[in-house]
Parts: sequence; structure tokens; C-alpha cells
Amino acid sequence: MHNIIAISNSIGHPDVFLTMKCNSKCPEILESLLPGQKHTDRPELCNRVFRIKHKLLMTHLKEDQLFGMVAADVSVIEFQKRGLVHAHIILFLDEESKRALENSENVDKVISAEIPPEADEMLRESVVQHLIPRPRTDNINERCMRNGRCAQHSPKEHRKETSSNEGDYCISYKRRSPPQGGERAVISVVRGKGKRYMQVDNSWVVPYPPELIRKFHSHLNTEMCISRAGSIKYLFKYVCKGPDRVNMEVENWKVRDKVTGAITEWPTIDGISRYRDARYISASEASWRLFSFPMVEHHRTVEILEVHLEGKHKVYFVKGNEATGAMMSDSKPTKLLAWFEANQKFENARHIRYINFPKYFTWNKTDRAWKPRAK
Repeated sequence: MHNIIAISNSIGHPDVFLTMKCNSKCPEILESLLPGQKHTDRPELCNRVFRIKHKLLMTHLKEDQLFGMVAADVSVIEFQKRGLVHAHIILFLDEESKRALENSENVDKVISAEIPPEADEMLRESVVQHLIPRPRTDNINERCMRNGRCAQHSPKEHRKETSSNEGDYCISYKRRSPPQGGERAVISVVRGKGKRYMQVDNSWVVPYPPELIRKFHSHLNTEMCISRAGSIKYLFKYVCKGPDRVNMEVENWKVRDKVTGAITEWPTIDGISRYRDARYISASEASWRLFSFPMVEHHRTVEILEVHLEGKHKVYFVKGNEATGAMMSDSKPTKLLAWFEANQKFENARHIRYINFPKYFTWNKTDRAWKPRAK
């Protein structure tokens, strides 16, 4: 969280927010399954395929510059309750690219929220399959419903053109109604053990980049961020919410011995220890960590600047050499103490705040001192 905020303070508010989900029906996974297996039987296979596609996506975004020049990026991995992996990606663009995307026509070139025409069969099939939410029920009391509406805020309002307001969190995309030339599509919806079909239009489509959908054929929700406050309050909190947790209540149990028939009662548990706050780790997350795949990645160097009171800095030493470690710590100044020394030594450093110091000076680990950057 602190690293992302540091990047935002240096570059500005985030510009693009993407969510990429693992497609369990992609050919790379289906062709590698053994007879009788499902994707749920091979979490390690899904993770390895997704890791490759995720790296290809990041390369495509930064080298091909679909949205513009990427000044910094942050990627956070999460796991659904059913086990599939997905990634939240935040892109920070340079000033020229930021200004270019203020034009609604440029936004329409890279992001769409409409069903493709039937002539573009491959793109239409991917959008209908991955980017239209399926309402699970008509019952307003179900979990997927909030105040009688879909929790994913579908359907949206129809719009003739893309627009943005300063008070909005993200851009309102063009979603033409059928009378205005918008497309319709038929989707299948599961109702309990049965299945039925319903007709949808552009009001149900999740915003997506057509070029990336053609390449990856998976869920790629894309949003253009226009509010700095909204980006920090929502995006940073959303991608840094941490691992899933579960609250459990442990009750007393009575166990009957199958041989003797004797009943054994578990010892009584007090009212505090009967509740457990534990992490929830699925098989997919476990295999991801066993592969040592990163959970968080950011590409913009962030210099960690320690702040401490006098004589309260951290000291590292080998067990049994406490005295030697304390003596060595006095002769090795920290970054904060070295900053004070640099202010005394370099006159041009006295107007630079500590938080901005790495922009003009480099930390030398050997000498443990700040050195001016080469011009």
C-alpha cells in the first residue's frame, strides 16, 4: 500500500484499472487435462497458464502502448472462492497519454462497452461469454442482489456517446440501445438445476479493450479512472485488502466409540477461545505460492526511507554478537542520519525534502552515504 501511494505521489493518480481472470476453458488448459479431469483437479496447471498470460499482457501493455506510455504499473494477484486466479492491474500513464485519453474519441478506440456485430464472430463470442454478467436469480433477497438490483450494477443506462464528469469515479462509456443501432445477444442463465435463456443488450456489457480480448479471450474488465480521490480511496484499498479470512465457531462435541459405545465429551472451551480468526487458503493459492510466483509486483523503483527517533534505529546482528552489533551500528549511519550529514556537506541539498531526496541523490550501501546523481 505504501509503495503504491509513493508512486501516486510522484506520478499522479492512476489512469487505467484492469482485472484479468483465468479462463478455465482456454485451449492451453483443456489440451493438458487428462481424461476425466476438470480444471478444478489441476490448480497448478491453471496457475502456470495464467502466469504466462499475465506476463504477456504486461509486456503488451508496456511495449505496444495500447493506452499510451506506461510510467508505472502495479499488479496484485487474488483468488476466487472457487479457486481461479485473477489479477488486478493499475497503470500510471505519462502526462501526454493522460491528456490524450481526456478525448472521448480516443477512449472509444481502446475501450468498448458494446456487443460486437455478428460479422466479428470471434470477438462477439468472447464478449458474450466473458464480459456479460449472468444474473443467478430473480429473487431480490439473494446475495447477488442489492436493493432489488444486480450487485454488479447491471444493467447500465444507455448512452449515445462516451462522457465524463469531474464528480464521477470513472468514465461513462457509450452503450447504444437497440433503436439507436446497438446489438442484442442471447445468453444462457443457470436457475438452480435448470437453464434458461435471456436476451441482453449493451446495457449488460462490462467495459473491455477489444484488442486485448482478441488476443487473450478471457475476462478483461477495463476502467478509465478520472478521479484522484476516488482512485486512492477505492482502487488502493481494493487491491491491497489482503488475503481472505474466515471466522469459525468451535462448539463442544460428543464422540461415541464404535467398539465400546462409550460417549466421550470434548473439554469445555471458554467463550473467547471458541472463536477462531483464520486465513483461507485455497488449493490454487497454495500452488501459486509453492511455485514462488509473486503476489504483488510494481515497476517503478521505490526507495524505502526509514524514520526513527535518536538512538532508536533498527540494528541487525548475529545471535550472540549483540555487543559487537551495537558498536557497529554507531559507525554506520542510517539513511535519515546520512540525510542530515548530506545537508551539511552539500549546499544544494538543503532545500530538498527527505521524501524527495532519492530523486537527486543515490544511496551508497558500501559507504552508507548519499551521493549526488550524475547529471
